[in-house]
Amino acid sequence: MSTEIILLRGINVGGRHRLPMQDLRHMAIACGAATAQSYLQSGNLVVHGHVDIAALASGIEASHGFSPAILSRSLDQWRDVVSANPFPEVEDHRALNVFFLSGASELRQDDLVQHAGPGERLHVASSHVYLHCPALMSGSKIAPKLERLTVGEATARNWRTVAALLDMAEAMDAAETGES
Repeated sequence: MSTEIILLRGINVGGRHRLPMQDLRHMAIACGAATAQSYLQSGNLVVHGHVDIAALASGIEASHGFSPAILSRSLDQWRDVVSANPFPEVEDHRALNVFFLSGASELRQDDLVQHAGPGERLHVASSHVYLHCPALMSGSKIAPKLERLTVGEATARNWRTVAALLDMAEAMDAAETGES
């Protein structure tokens, strides 16, 4: 069995698409996870075992009346995202974000730069985009446009969340595989 990080887009934001994390954890287990842990209230889940994402989306729609975009990454893929951070000097973890994409990126960095605001930097990778926005996401010129410019679904997480999910996933993987 493997450890995966699952991201749900747009839940529990502004009072919309309410989904208690306890419900999400139970549904993930019903859809194949041996164990599931959530982080914060915004659709971050670490699971051991493979979750049937289509079944999870269907279960959420049946029980809560909406079907969020759901993206999944293996622990190794998540490690790659963290180790390839092109902006390691950024100290404010709220100013560094990763947009996770549902498919391989067809975005071209040169095309995106024209949408960036002052001081904003980005780096396009195969299945995600790193965005450093010193004015944070709320002050970013490109962040609201980035999802519209991508093909498929995208969901963003700040670096603090990315790092916390890596820690959770590595701890879960060690506990489940008996490594310490």
